[in-house]
Amino acid sequence: MTSNTKVSGHAIFQKWDMYSIVVRENYMRHAEMTRCVSAMMGTINGPFHVIDIGCGDAWLAATVLKSHPVQRYLGIDLSAGALDDARTRLPIGSGTTDAQFDFVCNDVRSALPAVSSDSANVVLASYSLHHVSQSEKRRLLGEIRRILVPGGMFVWTDIVRQPGHSRAETLHLIEQDMRQNWTALTVDDIDRAVAHINDADFPEDADWMTSTAHECGFASSLPLFRDSLYGCWAFMASENRQMT
Repeated sequence: MTSNTKVSGHAIFQKWDMYSIVVRENYMRHAEMTRCVSAMMGTINGPFHVIDIGCGDAWLAATVLKSHPVQRYLGIDLSAGALDDARTRLPIGSGTTDAQFDFVCNDVRSALPAVSSDSANVVLASYSLHHVSQSEKRRLLGEIRRILVPGGMFVWTDIVRQPGHSRAETLHLIEQDMRQNWTALTVDDIDRAVAHINDADFPEDADWMTSTAHECGFASSLPLFRDSLYGCWAFMASENRQMT
């Protein structure tokens, strides 16, 4: 599988109000995801040093970390417009008068290697990693483990293939869901969304996601949410960097 697409900032999401409707209407289970992730954040000792991959307008981070002290936050996204919105949404958390908030408008595949090792205790990736090929996902998982401190948490929310389903079968199911249930969007918006997923989405199945994360240095995984199309896992970084 190959992909020349970018991790975030595809043309469809430059029209950020469209994605805002998707979040508001809970078409991609953002409400369930944020409840689960918010609860998981309570298991980590602060202050939080967060790297947000494909952060968009930082809605997820602002929601799940609103009750937690954030010392440093780095949001990475290709959409300049979304990052402008993120700057107005943050700061997040409490007790963070000296907090540092930075944003990088770049492809995460270029941005992550420039991030220092052991610089975060939380990494968030929400509906961003399915935009790259399987080999690129593996490399990014290694980079995520590198930048996490031992015991740090990686929260991966994404489209997920059912066992035995091909990419084409998965995208067909998503298209059916869009055309039947995404009623707050126009027909033209749906057509653009369908064209986007066929061009740019490369979801994996849960077994590949969890086994590859373990190979890349994550000691354990905890499923936080799963339905027929979407899923969310928390991966804890191992105490060493040895990869199988």
